[in-house]
Amino acid sequence: MTSILKVDNIQKANGSVPKASDLGINTTGSVLQVVSTTKTDTYSATVAAGAASDLIPGLTATITPSSTNSKVLVTLVLNAVFNTTAGQNMHSILFRDTTALGIGDAAGSRSRVTSSTQNASSATSTNLFTISFLDSPATTSAITYGVKVRLEFSASRVIYINRTETDTDNVYFARKASTITVQEIGG
Repeated sequence: MTSILKVDNIQKANGSVPKASDLGINTTGSVLQVVSTTKTDTYSATVAAGAASDLIPGLTATITPSSTNSKVLVTLVLNAVFNTTAGQNMHSILFRDTTALGIGDAAGSRSRVTSSTQNASSATSTNLFTISFLDSPATTSAITYGVKVRLEFSASRVIYINRTETDTDNVYFARKASTITVQEIGG
């Protein structure tokens, strides 16, 4: 004999919507939600010598984990360049709110960053940063992920996102997109 239970909605005693775990469903390792932001416009800003930029505007993702046991998988693709000769160092730092993530250990006065590259020729190309990081935020409050760029240079420089420095209007110069995706993974 087969039984069928049909309902319009299920609520907990307090009137809230139940989570899968409230219903006895094991979600460990499952993707529970995905939030993604793609930045297709360009951005530029002056960054002080040896300093980090502000979070890149339009390239953040906010997620509210459903459990303190959940993990958040962050995947970031950032196209960036700064106005100097090729070969200078450029770094990226991944953030959860104000906390830097996936950074190297402290060692003297060395910069603690998530990823590094040598600056490309700013005339026709940009650097591509790709970051994948599994975070354990241990919260059910809304959290925002984003990225900053840090320059190791003795003077202020301008950073450019999704474009080259000169941004000349011809086929040899490209416009790019950057994206950040966060996925809640059941814990």
